[in-house]
Amino acid sequence: MEGLEPVTLESSWMQILGNKRGDMTDSTRRERWEEWKKIAVKNGAADFVEYWGDTLECLGCAHLDNDWCNLSQLPCTVNPILTYRNNIMGMACMGFGRLEKPPIQLTIW
Repeated sequence: MEGLEPVTLESSWMQILGNKRGDMTDSTRRERWEEWKKIAVKNGAADFVEYWGDTLECLGCAHLDNDWCNLSQLPCTVNPILTYRNNIMGMACMGFGRLEKPPIQLTIW
């Protein structure tokens, strides 16, 4: 997208994902997140990718897509307030958007 700074290992959350959702398309946001992860792994920072990819709190949520929240269009662990301001992990939807997947009916015979 025109006008966006290239993603680097040192990019801030706002540089990678924008200050608000309207700063770039949802697909561009996700592409830039995936690009940061590739750069991190290439530069020996795979532990950061693993840390920010921990989706334990989001397991079972209908919006979960690997490490991405389809509701807020952010990485699941990137809270738009806590993470942007203080680099603290949180839930992208802040827990308010959680939607449990319906239970799966298993046939046991």
